[in-house]
Amino acid sequence: MKKLLFYSIFLLLAGWSLQSCEFSPGDDEDGGDPSNLGVYVVMEGNMSDNNGMLCYIDGEGKLFTAKNADGSETTDLYGAANGGAKVGNVLQDIYLYHGKIYMLTQNGPDRGGDGYMVICDAKTMKQERVFGNESALADPGIWPQHLVVVDEETVFVRYSTSDNETHAGIRIFNPKTDELSGDIPGTAGVFMTEGSMKMRMVYHDGKIFAPCGFDLVVLDARQRGKEIARVKFDSQIKGIVLGLDNNIYMTIAGQYEGKTTVPDVTTDPSQMEIKYLTRSRIVGVNSSTYEQISEKKMPSGVNFPVHSAAPGIGMCASFTEDAVFFWDGPFKAFKIWRYEYKTGKLAKIIDLTASLENMGWTIYGYIGVGQDNKLYVGTSDYLRTRVLTFDPVTGERLPDSYDIDSGSPSGIDFPIRFPER
Repeated sequence: MKKLLFYSIFLLLAGWSLQSCEFSPGDDEDGGDPSNLGVYVVMEGNMSDNNGMLCYIDGEGKLFTAKNADGSETTDLYGAANGGAKVGNVLQDIYLYHGKIYMLTQNGPDRGGDGYMVICDAKTMKQERVFGNESALADPGIWPQHLVVVDEETVFVRYSTSDNETHAGIRIFNPKTDELSGDIPGTAGVFMTEGSMKMRMVYHDGKIFAPCGFDLVVLDARQRGKEIARVKFDSQIKGIVLGLDNNIYMTIAGQYEGKTTVPDVTTDPSQMEIKYLTRSRIVGVNSSTYEQISEKKMPSGVNFPVHSAAPGIGMCASFTEDAVFFWDGPFKAFKIWRYEYKTGKLAKIIDLTASLENMGWTIYGYIGVGQDNKLYVGTSDYLRTRVLTFDPVTGERLPDSYDIDSGSPSGIDFPIRFPER
C-alpha cells in the first residue's frame, strides 16, 4: 500500500513537473527508484545548424513534453528546465553520478549551445556547472565524445581529434579545477587501430574497460588510469558492454584488407572497398582474470563495419537476462541481432530494411533494453528521429513509438546503467 500511495503521489508530481517545465522522477522510500524505469534518448542534433538535446520517456511510456515561453512544445529536458537554453552542439554521451547528470558534447557552444560539458541536478535538470569556450575541454584539437565519472574530480573522457578523427585517446578531466590531463599512456594513437575507439567505456569494479583499436585496455579508475591489463585481438573492437553476469562482452570485426579512413568529407565511404579475410565475432572476457571465456562467429557475409565513418554498432546488454544486442552495417543499419552468451544462441531478430531504406532512414546510435523488457531502437533520416520498440526475445514490433523533431539519436540510455547514480 505504501508503494502504491507513493506512485500515485509520484504521478501527480510528474504531471505538475511537466507543466512547470521541470523534470522530477523522484525517489522511492522503500528502496526502489521509479526513475530506473525511464529511458533517456540522447540526441546529437545536426552538426551544422542544430544543437543536441536530452529527451526522456517516463516509466509510464510517455515522452516528456513541456511548453516553451512562446507556447510551443519541447521534448528537450535541459531546455525546459533552463529557460530554453541548449546544452551544446552534437551531444554525444551522458553519465549519472551522485544525483548529478553530466552531459558531454563534441563541439560545445559552436552553434549557440552552453558547453562541452554541462552538469545538472539529475532530478530537476537545472544547470549547475557549464564548461564552455574558456574551459580546458575547449582544446581545438579534440572532440570530446564519451565519459565515465569516477568522482567529482575525476572524469575519464575519450576523444577523437578534430582533423576528421585521424587519432584518438583518453584523458582525465577535473571539473573542480577545470584541468584536462594529457593522454593516458596506452590509450592514444591512430584512430581505429591504436587509439581509443568511438564508443562508451565500461566502468565496473573500480576499473574502466576501454577498447583501443585492436586491444581491450583495462585501466585503474582510482589510479589516474594506470594500465592494469591489455587483451589483444586481431582486428577492431566494435562494441563493448557489461553483461548481467558481470563479464565483458565485445563485438570484433573480421580481419580485413583495404583503406578504412575517409580522406575527404565529400568522399562516399561506400566506395572504399574492404576485403574481409575472417568472420566478425562476439567474444566474452572475464572481468576479473581478463581471460577470454566465450566466442561466437557471425554468419558468413555478415561483417561489422571497419571504416572510420561507422565506428560502432550500437551494442547494448539486457539488465534482466543473459543477452546482448547490436546492429550490423556497413554504413546504414537495418538489422538487429540478439546473442545469448550463456547458450551461444545467435539470431537476427529485427530487419527494418523494407521500412527504412526506401525512406532514407537508418538505425542510428546505441540501442537499449530497459527493465521494462522493451528493446528501444532509434531511427533517423538525420533531420528527424523515431524511437521504435520491440520485444527483445522475438523481435516483434510493439505499439509504442516516439517522434522527436531532431536528427541523429546518439544513444538510448537508462539510469540503471550507472552504478553510483
